[in-house]
Amino acid sequence: MRYVTACLLVAASILCHLNLRAAEGNADAADLVKKLMDGDASDRDSADIKLRKMGKGAIPALREAKSEKEDAVSRVRNTLVDIAIDTSDVTEADADLLHELAREEGKGKRYGNCERLYRIAEEKFDILKDIADKKKDKEKKKELSEKQKICDRMKDKAGHKLKGDNHTGVNLGFVKIGKDHDMSDEWE
Repeated sequence: MRYVTACLLVAASILCHLNLRAAEGNADAADLVKKLMDGDASDRDSADIKLRKMGKGAIPALREAKSEKEDAVSRVRNTLVDIAIDTSDVTEADADLLHELAREEGKGKRYGNCERLYRIAEEKFDILKDIADKKKDKEKKKELSEKQKICDRMKDKAGHKLKGDNHTGVNLGFVKIGKDHDMSDEWE
């Protein structure tokens, strides 16, 4: 009984220590994000490097960052996108995160980041779909296939918006050539 109690105390101590370290990491990331947004050039460069070294741990603080200055928002979002892409694995959670970030970038009219994120999310969903197919999980394959199609469609849309295209194909009066492109500001 004493052994079990001692093990539980050690486990509780370890969890407490890990929670404190995570809280410290979140506070550090928040401070670095503030420097990235508002610091002078050397502070911004230093903060960017440190946030990138933190990897996935910096993502929550970067996503929460708000600023009225467009250049500060752009710096934060570029760092966020790079970290999300560089640290992503072929998991559904990471593909969903990339998809969600791509949607946010589209709504923010940052079409370069948007297109890049949708492209990589699409690739990850394709790989995951193939894995589900090999496991003969038809429902999961169908779900991942739908997500892949959405990412492909939104990637194309972001590409057209990035280029400044605002047409929906060529209309020759009797025959319409080309693909209809959704040029709305709605992002899936």
